[in-house]
Amino acid sequence: MKKPKIGKLHKEFMDVINSLIKRKIGKEPIQAIILGGSVAREDETNHSDIDIVFYIKGKDLPKNPRKFYKFRGKYIEEHYFPFEKLKSRDILPEAKILYDKSKKLKIPKFNENLAKANFKEELVRVEKYQKLAEKQFKQGNLENSFNYLYGNGSPAFILIHALPQRFNLPFPSFRLLGSLKKIDKEKKSNIYRLVEKFYSFNNKNKKQILRDFKKAYLFMNHIKRNENNTSCNLGFFDKCKIKYNFNGLKLTFKDYPFVYSYRFIVGCLAMWAFEDHLEEKIQFKLREFLLKVLGLDNLTKELIQEKLKLSRELVKESKKIK
Repeated sequence: MKKPKIGKLHKEFMDVINSLIKRKIGKEPIQAIILGGSVAREDETNHSDIDIVFYIKGKDLPKNPRKFYKFRGKYIEEHYFPFEKLKSRDILPEAKILYDKSKKLKIPKFNENLAKANFKEELVRVEKYQKLAEKQFKQGNLENSFNYLYGNGSPAFILIHALPQRFNLPFPSFRLLGSLKKIDKEKKSNIYRLVEKFYSFNNKNKKQILRDFKKAYLFMNHIKRNENNTSCNLGFFDKCKIKYNFNGLKLTFKDYPFVYSYRFIVGCLAMWAFEDHLEEKIQFKLREFLLKVLGLDNLTKELIQEKLKLSRELVKESKKIK
């Protein structure tokens, strides 16, 4: 009897991981290795990256503790952290311990009380940014209000990430919204529909949205490279990461509802367009990209009012199931 395809795909990923580990352990003083994300859960796709953390003693930490690169045909999201700060309780239940020199680490079981406490803290953050968005709107600052709704501190974005963790459901990428559907079904809530409406805009031209988002992304890469001209890896803005994210967006647009990619794109553009430290002409150019993607000539009072209402409803609905 043939093994299912997912098993074959997982083996491909694990072969790459084992090869990477063999190379690292032979050269570096590694104390522990933990695998996270979709590969740890064994629900990876062909486009998945490998989220792997190498723990070493603090004195041995590399200058660049985070890298994103391609190795044997797979994308690697690599992090280094000090081993002295690693505690078993900090390891996610979905993770896998691939190497433990101390032989003392254990994967913790899902803790309902801790999950509730963490979610309560996230709700405090959500309400803080919701109030800031409301305040800016009342003062007539439409751009600032939009920034709080979709950029840094976005209540919807925080909730999309916090809710799956609260119920121990798959966390990264497009699976976030799939998890919301499961929560709605079980709790008889209306969260996914509100998220979908919140991240819906008039523009449905996928090719144009992806084209302009890629232009904005590469533009930000240029800005970050000028700011960090001695860095060999820019993390989220590195060209390798841009290529990976952009290809992922194309696949998501193809295989999933429109909102699955749109919430990532709008969130990124909002954060970039309102970065305070950027020159005014750069901010203006980024806001042009944002408006093009939204299909708008400008941010209107009516639009912000509608989105504030949806955000309020989303917060209220999420608090019911805390």
